[in-house]
Amino acid sequence: MAKEIDTLEAEITRLIEEVHPHYMSIPGIGPLSAAVIYSEYGDISNFSNPGQMLAFAGIEPGINESGTESHRAEWLSVDHLNSDIH
Repeated sequence: MAKEIDTLEAEITRLIEEVHPHYMSIPGIGPLSAAVIYSEYGDISNFSNPGQMLAFAGIEPGINESGTESHRAEWLSVDHLNSDIH
């Protein structure tokens, strides 16, 4: 079973390095965390700023505004993404 795990981890590393190697340039992010982040965020160009990415992960509160009304901040969360990066 350990050999199968090693094989899968090597394949994940190969794929993430091929698709989005810059994810692993973040200190503390290895291939498995990078794969989890990529699986949740996908194309990070969909986020216009880092705050949106943090809110998506549940690390920063989102703001709920409509017209002239502003409501209290709501925590958005992707639980397994949040736990993977903590």
